[in-house]
Amino acid sequence: LDLLLIHSPKLGRKKTAELWKGLIDAKDSGKVRAIGVSNMNFGEISDLEAATGVAPEVSQIQFHPWTPIQWVDLVSKLAREKKIVTTAYTSLGGSRFRAAGSHWGDALSEIA
Repeated sequence: LDLLLIHSPKLGRKKTAELWKGLIDAKDSGKVRAIGVSNMNFGEISDLEAATGVAPEVSQIQFHPWTPIQWVDLVSKLAREKKIVTTAYTSLGGSRFRAAGSHWGDALSEIA
């Protein structure tokens, strides 16, 4: 497996750290090439690193034309400082724009 992510920190700090340790073990055993997180802020990422000594290699964030650019700049800067690769999901805005039938949803559907 090339990449395995924890999708969300909603399990709470302790259970997320336990899950992260499982991902570390999977990587150490050679079952996974890279491990990372999705939908986590840098406080949550720092908590994982503090609990295990291992930082994620990848941080997946929501990024689309309506994402505040200041937030993206901050997240990207912090990721670069920690040598964490940033990846994106919902890059065309996701189904909520298409389902709403908005002008932007139609335009994005044409592009896709």
